[in-house]
Amino acid sequence: MKALIKSLLFAVMWTGASAGALSSIWDGAEDIGNGWYHLDWLGSFNELSPEWIYHSEHGFLMVTGVDPSDFSFYDIGLGSWFSTGDAYYPILYKLGYREGWYWHESGGTPGSRSFTDLMTGEVLGESSLMEIVLPTYAIIEQGTFTMGSEMNATWQEGMDRATLHDVTLSAYHIQHTLVTNAQYAHVMNWAYGDGLLTLEDSIVKNAEGDPRRLYHVEWSGQVKWSGQSFVVDAGKGSYPVVGVTWYGGMAYCHFLTRMEGTLTQAVNLADWTMDISQTGYRLPTEAEWERAARGGRSGEIRFPWENWWITHDDANYYATPTGYTNDKSETYREHPDWYSETPPSTSPVGSFPANEFGLYDMAGNAFDWCYDWYDFFYYAESPPENPTGPETGTDKILRGGSWDLNSQYARLFNRHVDIPEQIFLSRNGFRAVRTAAE
Repeated sequence: MKALIKSLLFAVMWTGASAGALSSIWDGAEDIGNGWYHLDWLGSFNELSPEWIYHSEHGFLMVTGVDPSDFSFYDIGLGSWFSTGDAYYPILYKLGYREGWYWHESGGTPGSRSFTDLMTGEVLGESSLMEIVLPTYAIIEQGTFTMGSEMNATWQEGMDRATLHDVTLSAYHIQHTLVTNAQYAHVMNWAYGDGLLTLEDSIVKNAEGDPRRLYHVEWSGQVKWSGQSFVVDAGKGSYPVVGVTWYGGMAYCHFLTRMEGTLTQAVNLADWTMDISQTGYRLPTEAEWERAARGGRSGEIRFPWENWWITHDDANYYATPTGYTNDKSETYREHPDWYSETPPSTSPVGSFPANEFGLYDMAGNAFDWCYDWYDFFYYAESPPENPTGPETGTDKILRGGSWDLNSQYARLFNRHVDIPEQIFLSRNGFRAVRTAAE
């Protein structure tokens, strides 16, 4: 069996990973939905990690059954298992951002590896394994849900979402996690190399369209400028990128669409509008975010899980259990596992349980920028199908809570706002979305 697998994968490697070759790997495997396949026919090479999973879009082989912070992989060529901490880690797989198969070799920096494109011979540089295999996306099927909440509707802070209303959304893909520092740096390096960015006084702006502040490489977060490229603070590749402006999130999606080259552009940098009828990457609308956060649940629920309470076992937030009845944490203030005297005290994406749609950090860790302008009365006037928010405004919607804010902000119906050029807060992140092709 091992010989068969080896011949299959190395055939793919040397034939350039054609569509036919790629499909031969997962053809006949168990389809478990959303592009994922169980490769049961591979057999159990490791009693601790018996399952291989393949993603038809991103193509990597991942072994489940181990701590997400220490994935183990089987190297077909060497017939050996490796973990992300091993000094030598050669493995064959497909990068999430680029088509083709790549050989993963040991690098000069601890915890990093060098990637070489076998077809072109191009050396892609060093990056940790976890930084490459993400992102992946969940599919949210077309459907209708009830948006909003009447909880605490008599409170002033709750009145802007007290109008319950049914919303019908077309199918869309949403990233399982917040965009990570490594993902952000990867795309921004591509954009910079293509002449799509400018950098002056540590402020990153788009070079095409209407120039706006996207990110500040000194103040914003854990992605810095080396003098030649965007680099990530050591050990922070799998943490969510924060300090990105709303414009920065939109621009990232625009660049990612251009980078992949197979989707139709949804983001217009000339007027900073978004066309959800296109298939390119974009920010979620507020309605798309809330439906995804609910994980298929309806009715009056506080958080993206079954119970009505929140603790530090559920999310990364600022616990104040004596101040809020929905906070039952036994630990106080910032999350003890992730607190740092140097902000941000975010946690690696995927550190807490996912909701029913497989989405992580829909409560806490970092806010998600949404596309919509904020309007206090918009819920009462919202169109019933694919709403995209008011046409104008001064603040953009943020959803999901943050590592430095209390449980009230982490409720799935909480509507937080900020100016779209906010560049100084280490709590604002985002995740990419794209409309599903019909």
